[in-house]
Amino acid sequence: MNDFYGYGNNRQYEGLYGSGYIDAGKALMMDESGKPEAVADFELIADQDYFTISWTIPASSDNNVNNHLIYYSKEPFTASDDLSKLSRLVVDTKFLNSGDSYTTEIGNLDNMTTYYVAIQAVNRWGKASELSEVKSVTTNEGPKLSVSGEEIFLNTDAANPIASGEFTISNEAEGLLKWQASHRTVSAQLNSARPLPGKIASFNGKLSAFSAGQRDVAAAPEYVADDYPREMTWSELLWAMIGETDKSLPNSMAQWFRVDPEKYPDGFNLTSLWFEAPTDGIFGSNPKIEIYKGNVGISSASLLQEVEYPFFTYNYGIPLNEQIWFAPGESFWVVAHFDAGQEGYPLGMAHTERTDASGYSYMSNDMGKTWVQLSSALKGSNYESIANEFVWAIRARSLNPDWSEMLELTPESGTIKKGESQTVGIKADGRKIVNGNYSFNLNLTTNESGNRTTKVPVQLSVSGNNPSVDVPKVVDFGSILTGQSKTLTIEVFNKGYGSFQGSEYGASLYEDNISSSSENFSGPHSVNGGFPARATSKVDLTFNPKSAGSHSGTVTFTDKYGNEVKILLQGVATDPARLAVTPQVIEADTLSLGDDPKEFTFKISNEGKYPLEYVFPKFSSESVDGGSKLHKFGYNIGSTLEGFNEFAYEAAPELINPTDIASKFDDATYLTNAIPLGFSFPFYGKSYDKIYITSFGGVLFAPNKETLRSPLSEESSALAGTGAILAYGRQLQMSPDSKVEYGMKDGKFVINFKDVLALVYDTDYAPVSFHITMSPDGNIEIFYDNYTAANLFQNGSTLYCGIADPELEDCMTLTSVDMADCYDINEPTPDSKRYTLFNSGTAVMFESPRAQFVRSLEPAYGLVSPGESVEVKATVSVSDDMNSGETFNNLAIVTNDPAPAISAVRFKAFISDKGMSPEIVVENTDINFGDVFRTSEVMIPVTIKNAGHKMMTVTSAAFDNNSLGITNTLPFEIKPGASVDLIVKVPTEKECALDDKLTITTDAGDTSVRIAGNVIGCPAADLSFSEITETVESGATLSKTLEISNSGNEALEYAFSPEENVRLSVPEKEN
Repeated sequence: MNDFYGYGNNRQYEGLYGSGYIDAGKALMMDESGKPEAVADFELIADQDYFTISWTIPASSDNNVNNHLIYYSKEPFTASDDLSKLSRLVVDTKFLNSGDSYTTEIGNLDNMTTYYVAIQAVNRWGKASELSEVKSVTTNEGPKLSVSGEEIFLNTDAANPIASGEFTISNEAEGLLKWQASHRTVSAQLNSARPLPGKIASFNGKLSAFSAGQRDVAAAPEYVADDYPREMTWSELLWAMIGETDKSLPNSMAQWFRVDPEKYPDGFNLTSLWFEAPTDGIFGSNPKIEIYKGNVGISSASLLQEVEYPFFTYNYGIPLNEQIWFAPGESFWVVAHFDAGQEGYPLGMAHTERTDASGYSYMSNDMGKTWVQLSSALKGSNYESIANEFVWAIRARSLNPDWSEMLELTPESGTIKKGESQTVGIKADGRKIVNGNYSFNLNLTTNESGNRTTKVPVQLSVSGNNPSVDVPKVVDFGSILTGQSKTLTIEVFNKGYGSFQGSEYGASLYEDNISSSSENFSGPHSVNGGFPARATSKVDLTFNPKSAGSHSGTVTFTDKYGNEVKILLQGVATDPARLAVTPQVIEADTLSLGDDPKEFTFKISNEGKYPLEYVFPKFSSESVDGGSKLHKFGYNIGSTLEGFNEFAYEAAPELINPTDIASKFDDATYLTNAIPLGFSFPFYGKSYDKIYITSFGGVLFAPNKETLRSPLSEESSALAGTGAILAYGRQLQMSPDSKVEYGMKDGKFVINFKDVLALVYDTDYAPVSFHITMSPDGNIEIFYDNYTAANLFQNGSTLYCGIADPELEDCMTLTSVDMADCYDINEPTPDSKRYTLFNSGTAVMFESPRAQFVRSLEPAYGLVSPGESVEVKATVSVSDDMNSGETFNNLAIVTNDPAPAISAVRFKAFISDKGMSPEIVVENTDINFGDVFRTSEVMIPVTIKNAGHKMMTVTSAAFDNNSLGITNTLPFEIKPGASVDLIVKVPTEKECALDDKLTITTDAGDTSVRIAGNVIGCPAADLSFSEITETVESGATLSKTLEISNSGNEALEYAFSPEENVRLSVPEKEN
């Protein structure tokens, strides 16, 4: 006898393939005329909405009754009535024999109602027995569940790894209590149809935007913490915050999610939600968040959970009250309702590349009574053309498996009569559970009226599981050079269910927990979080050989109980190549325009024990593996600091007619608009005629695209594409005494940061002063006028003094937060401690590369064996774009020497002025200084530039009428490409009109400048009193009249700046 529906999962096809069996024995039996005997007796037990019926299968000629018909009605009936008009239930009993007992139930009945019931037996030839006795049964008011105790506590440890407990379920009412325990909070049904949230309506508003099942037990041994967190989202890039323009309307969003069986074959345990928004701005607050079944529309019937969160914020995990496990293929809705009157636009909209995803996002402006697809709501907005590419920026997250599956209940379901009880055993095996404390809710689902789910809280404490850490057998660093170091990151897997922790006070491992048996090897300074149970951790191991040879050692990690994890290390060290250059400075002597090229040689020697590889990047495109990261463009550093070419400090100059921009800076504004330089400034091979001053203490040559964040360094991605000169690197604050001035001085552009506020700690600031000068020849000078590193945040270790090319590939840095080591983590080096040397009087110059006179270098790339050398030939000559005077070329050399003694070969030369001449240029030859007051001090700068290539001498400067004066001492010289300000003093002793011609005489020729203006009279303010000394009672008002008169001969303009407790009333009349 075969029953098709009884095998495997064939129940889902029940009724679709006929009877589903063939009984050969019965098929061969002949028809018999006999009918089954009547059902002799049966028992009825009622509940509030169903009754159970039990009977014994009556005798039949073939010992088998094919099926039974159960008739039931609210009205009495007899065998003579038309039974076809009664409700009936057909019960299949063909696989049972006469004399067997059978019980079934009839449900969906009315409570407190009497039903009349009878049974009829039918054999397989369709012959029915006589009708049984008609009995009555009355449904009752239903059962009532009660559970002993308020909470269940379970504890496991090493001695008792399996915890057990029990609780009692009782039935306190008339009905038969049916209960079943559920390990998962809810379960949604699979539905592959396109989801709709509910009633769909068209969108009539106006949008605004702001740019910007059962499964494997989770506690099984294969659980690995590294698998979490998991995340489901359609969002790929947050695009904008949107909402209804009419603030009187609410805004709601609904996002559908489906558990992809391929991606989540074990299901998805929903633990928290994440709503995206920009990090800056005000959007929405305190939404009503709900989770619904995904196979039906959004309604109270499909509500799974209303999330009760402690507080709401965007970009933060919002935990669920109870975690919800969804089987593969199941789906759910996440809904958020924002009340009307939100300050910003609360709905985060994201871009997606999924072409089908837009059909899963809906919007509502009536708290979910009707919904409109997001893509439809975007019609008429700026996003209409790509509306089908947007979804809600919501992430459904899983931080852990469904821990409740660890619990084993005996039994998991039952039936309890009135006044009776049943004891339920609960057990948890702590050997496969990570040490820790767990909280669960057992959900007891019953057939009670009204609330059908009762929660039983369970607290489980697991301890005593030991860590078991797997590490590589041997970590082999291979071969490196002495002087170099190599760091490898290895994975450490703790397969145990106990964590490997550093101390009782924290899990992290620190220096006391980490040791090395050899000075050539070291472990990490710390391991954040130690080695968590059932998780993979990554640790850095370093090989830093002190001598040549084969080295081995062991790095040991020790936990708070003395357990040890040992990692065996192996490495080979070879003495490196050692670069020597003879001579390091080549004196090219005097070079003249038109002379034949000269040749000079120098030697590159290898004094080490490994082949030396070298390259001069200026003359070769080859690269050196393992070569030092050296500056290649050719800037040279001069400084008052040790280790650099000498460069003297100069105090901040007094600028004539400077522009103060300090008031333009605040927390949100840290960059000016473009400021003209007044000349073309060369920087990393490009020329710039405008700059952008930043309150981070420096200059950018192009606006930043990414937000600048403190502290800046050569590694700051926000500087990419800008080109930067930085003297400080943190955002400075402005006080009433702060000044950020810029202006010209002797042809140089000067930026003076004076008494700007630098961070000390939290809200404490200290004033600092420094200035930056930019010369037309490309030189950059930074002078620290008032600066004490020890007084500032982290002892000034976040100072960034350096220049950065736009590509951030060839930066030159004296100090930065990435270079500094304020916590002494590593061995001190000049670079890591240089920040401590910056103080008042420190000066730094980034000397721009001079015009190239080294024309060729051969060989510019090569290999040199240990103990050998190679001769390099250089050719030098002068071109007509070069200036006379002393000059130099620094040729950067990159090698595989890990600690080269030099980084560049320097060529020095004197360019003769033979065949060269000076050229005088005065950009403004007609100056009108306007009106100035009598007795004021007025200075007018006339900038003289030597645009030639030879030193220029200014021999005299005189006015035709001697009506103005010159303060400079004559004669003076101006270097090629440089400028000097000729200072004109305006006499203001008396009122007059001035108009005179200044003739400037130089060895490059003469030029004249017209200077004109007016010396006018002075206003003189006379006050009726200059102070008020009075005693005034608290709350009383003191009024005085101040008379202002003008005894001068020019109009007097005045303004008041009263303090908080003083109010002024100024009459409306001409001042």
